[in-house]
Amino acid sequence: MSVSAILSTAISTGGVVLAGLGGVALTHRGTLRREAEQAERARRELQEQTRKNDHGELVGAATRLRVLIEVAYQRHWPDMDGRILAIQDQAIAVGVAASKVALGASAAEGDRARALGLAASQLAAYVARHTEMGRGNAENGVMSSGQITRAPGFTEFDARLDEFYAVAGMVPPDIGVRRAPRYRLWLTRRSASSR
Repeated sequence: MSVSAILSTAISTGGVVLAGLGGVALTHRGTLRREAEQAERARRELQEQTRKNDHGELVGAATRLRVLIEVAYQRHWPDMDGRILAIQDQAIAVGVAASKVALGASAAEGDRARALGLAASQLAAYVARHTEMGRGNAENGVMSSGQITRAPGFTEFDARLDEFYAVAGMVPPDIGVRRAPRYRLWLTRRSASSR
């Protein structure tokens, strides 16, 4: 076999091998790019799901705090010390949830979350300050019964919650607050007309 035939065979074989390696490299590069895009999409989806979960936790904690305070204000309770403790614990839960939201949020969203946490803390402090503890247990000197003496003002708390809803792009639930006065008016008219 001549040298030119060997060189010709080596060049053509080398060309095929290099073309094959180039095709594998291009295919591998395309696969890596697709996998990177999928990983980035999965990361964004996980981040968005975490954000939604943190928002839900904050709004849920704030709602629970409001309910605890509204129920505690209704009357004198024999277990008021436990109720005040639950209110304080829930205010802490609102603050913790607000901090979690603030860590992964935009500056505006984080500011509104922290403002809601602060309003929750101030509301719990107001309730504790305006709770009159009553009869104690003679055996151990613990004052467990009591009642809230001043109506808790939810104006600031509700404003901070509404601001958080707005900046987070959430829609506050329609709980029928706007329909309540109309309903009471209907009851008043009916009561008056049935006499």
